[in-house]
Amino acid sequence: MMSEKRNCFDIINQNLGDGDASPRGIWFVGIEPGGSITNAGSGPWSPWLGSEDYRVVRKMSRILSPGDADEYRRNVMLKEGAGISLSNLYPLARPSLAHRLNFRDDYGLEDNGEYNKLVMEKRWPLLREEHDRLKPAVTFCFGKTFWKEFKCAFEIKSEPLGNLGRAEFYDDNDRKFILTHHLSYPWFVGRKEIEAIQSKLDELGVKVQTKREIV
Repeated sequence: MMSEKRNCFDIINQNLGDGDASPRGIWFVGIEPGGSITNAGSGPWSPWLGSEDYRVVRKMSRILSPGDADEYRRNVMLKEGAGISLSNLYPLARPSLAHRLNFRDDYGLEDNGEYNKLVMEKRWPLLREEHDRLKPAVTFCFGKTFWKEFKCAFEIKSEPLGNLGRAEFYDDNDRKFILTHHLSYPWFVGRKEIEAIQSKLDELGVKVQTKREIV
């Protein structure tokens, strides 16, 4: 029974996220996938097949493209060659944090405790390994109630170097992190935060590929 449970989780855990996780790209890491469909790809990254109108994706495009965010979101961002990827701390999808998953019947797990244990023991090390391999230019971690878990997952030991509105910037042994509130909440990541983040990206020399023809 235990081997079946671990095998089920291992299959699901193979997928770390969607988009184009290129070396020195930009990572966005949320808490868990929204909706009700959990990806179980055969490799760490899958093509983005979600809606370009998903609230998180819309906010990502506003952060990364000071120009035509809609054009960038629909034709470039999360596409091959753009260097933008979207991952999550936890692999199982659910419509909201309040939604209760049926761990035993749907995933062969005993309960939330076993799920969290597997995530910490197996998923977070995979995220760190991939992060170390690809060395993103900057990593966004969004979801204020899980800032502690983001720091644990990526082993962020440093203190924040400054506030970007209601976001925080970390330079942890030359690994750049920006921790924000959840990107689906427009009142927590608004114009002030976006302008501060864009200024920080300029300061760091992070270049965003905004034209499809050069992808």
